[in-house]
Order: sequence, then structure tokens, then C-alpha cells
Amino acid sequence: MYAMSQSTTITGVVLDSATNKPLKNVTIGINGKGFSFTDAGGNFIINRDINDTIKLSFSLIGYKERYLIVVGNRSNLQVKLSGSKHTAVTKEEPETIKLLFAPFRMRLSLDVNIYGASFNQFNSLLETYNTDFMSGTQTLAVIEIGAEYKRYYLGLSIGANWRKDSLNREKDVQFNTTQYGLAFEYKFIDNKIFFVAPRVAVKLLHYRLINSDATHTIDLETYLKDKELDLRFNQFVGYAGFNIGFKIPVAANDLLYLGAYGGYQIKLYKTPMIYSMDNYLRSDKEINFENYILGMYMAVSF
Repeated sequence: MYAMSQSTTITGVVLDSATNKPLKNVTIGINGKGFSFTDAGGNFIINRDINDTIKLSFSLIGYKERYLIVVGNRSNLQVKLSGSKHTAVTKEEPETIKLLFAPFRMRLSLDVNIYGASFNQFNSLLETYNTDFMSGTQTLAVIEIGAEYKRYYLGLSIGANWRKDSLNREKDVQFNTTQYGLAFEYKFIDNKIFFVAPRVAVKLLHYRLINSDATHTIDLETYLKDKELDLRFNQFVGYAGFNIGFKIPVAANDLLYLGAYGGYQIKLYKTPMIYSMDNYLRSDKEINFENYILGMYMAVSF
């Protein structure tokens, strides 16, 4: 299977260097093969492959011909031609323009990922109303920002979910989940319409369980006797799967991605690290995960 190359455009304007006025009907040579022309406002648009280096020549009777070599996938060029209608036409040496961070694109995405987790091994230590509330489908909202270089992508993410048990009348139960991640992708299929990329990631899942009195107003003796429960579980997991994204052009160089991903996650070590206040709590109990994880996302590549 062969992947189609991704195309983009070079846009710009040609101006008189002395008057700063736009020049119309400037002939633009493209790699010595094709041609284009500026419009009445001096503007031009050239289609090209996103990974190609392109050589452009700008010529107009009475002006010095100018050459540019453009490297990269973004452009908003301003080209100035010098001379007047009374000067001879001469040629300049080619000038190479390397656009800032041209090989790179940034990606900002909003994700929703879903997986299952069970805290039932902690039933003997925690009340079942806690472990039942903590267990089940975990749905996280995730923000990820990363950098794309050709077919490669590296991203950092943070996600969260906050839940409160409103059914328990004696205890105010809160269960908060925070996820931190580092992900890597390689697009082995990448064309104008969609891409498919294997995705691997390392994540830190941070769970916090809080039990407090439902009234939030109790006497000191009761508090010292019962004490509030504040436990933090930290579990590292690894992930491997596939990411599929469909591309929607939103500007000359910007894309909107709509996609989904799915894969397999495993614990990188058996038991979670558990903390309460300044104490590290030892336990042989485990958090059990459903190995399959699914997600949907919307992203902007710019």
C-alpha cells in the first residue's frame, strides 16, 4: 500500500521595492517547469507537495529578476522587486528562505477516553460504598498538545474527571481522577483525507478518594475519633494502539482532525503507590484494569 503525498500552498504578494506598491502580471517560474502570475493586487498562490523544496523565479519587464528557494510547509511571503522601467533586466543569485520551524506543525487536541477499572481488592480496607463508587467505567476529558515532524508526533497530555456521590447521606464521598501522559505516533498511512498511526504512550493515573462528613460541620472530638479519609493512588500504565484521523482543511496550512483511537493498556508495576497526607501507605492490593481503552478526539494542526 502506498501513501499519497500531502499537498499545501505557498501564498504571497509581490511589491515594488521603491514604492511598496503591488505588481500585477509578474511571471513566477516554478522549478523551471511551470508558471504562475500575480493578480491585480500582486498576490499569488502556488500548489506544492508539503515536503518538497521549491525554486521560484519572479520576473517583470523593467525589474531585476529574483530567485527564491522555499523550504517548508508554511508561507506568507512578501517578495520585493527592484529596478524601474528604464533599467536593464539582470539576474540575482538565488536566495533561500527557510521558514521558521517549517518542517514542524503543532497539534492541539481535545480527547475523551474510556476504560474500566476496579478497586474491589480494597473492599476489606475501605467501605464498599467507596470501592463501588470508585470502580466501573472511567471517562476522562483530556487536553493534549504536541509537535508533528513529517510523519512523527510527540505529545503531552493532561486529563481529569471529578465525581461526587450524592446518594450517601452520612458521608460526602469524592473521587477525582487525573491523568498525565506522554505519547508517540508514526503515521504509516498519511494522505490528503486521513492518516493511520500506531500510538504508544506512558501514563500516570492519579486517583484521590475523599470522605468527609455530609454536614461539613462536626465537633473536634468526633473528627479526631473518626478522621476524614483522604487517599491518593498513583498507578503507571503503558498503552499501545492505533490512531485514525480524518483531515478537514480550515486554512491554507491548517487542518482540523476528527478521529478515534483504541488499544491495549497494562500496568507497569503491580500495586499502586498510595499516599495519605505525608505518609506512604504499604499494601499488596491492586487496581484491576480492563485492558482495552477507547477514545475520540478533535484536534487542530497548525
